[in-house]
Amino acid sequence: MKKILSFVITLMLLTAHVFAIDLYVDTTKVETDTPPTVVDGRTLVPVRAIFEAIGATVEWDAATSTATGVKGDVTVVIQIDNNTAYVNGEEKILDVPAQLINDRTMVPARFVSEAMGCDVTWYGETGTVAVADETKGNHIYVTKTGKRYHYDSSCNGGTYYETTLAEAMGRGLTPCDKCIG
Repeated sequence: MKKILSFVITLMLLTAHVFAIDLYVDTTKVETDTPPTVVDGRTLVPVRAIFEAIGATVEWDAATSTATGVKGDVTVVIQIDNNTAYVNGEEKILDVPAQLINDRTMVPARFVSEAMGCDVTWYGETGTVAVADETKGNHIYVTKTGKRYHYDSSCNGGTYYETTLAEAMGRGLTPCDKCIG
């Protein structure tokens, strides 16, 4: 019995697939000093990194542990350990509150990005979260084995399937020279 249990534990350790989470805004990888992490099924990212990457200004109020991001006519206010955030003064309930991790304020990537008008996709095979800001609305096409992503489903006469920005970035694909500017 002891040998079987030892074998099962060894097998689990050998087959565990652990990877870092990568954050992209459009087609640019966002480098952070504290990596994105998953808490209760939600990807948390450093507040300053996500706000600035999507073109928002960010202010920090240390007295209230509150971050405020402003982009155009949208203002997002989010406080550490509080499940209530505000978008243009309207109360929003978060599944996971902002929290301190490694002395960094980490916020839910999807909430912040969507509140700022961006689209967010996830590619689980590589742990990639992609925020479409300037690329929002573009359809992305790829093949299973190709090296490039396309905006035109019939570019070069290929047979493509539509996918997400997260998959294209997670697979390390580059833009097609022909159909992407």
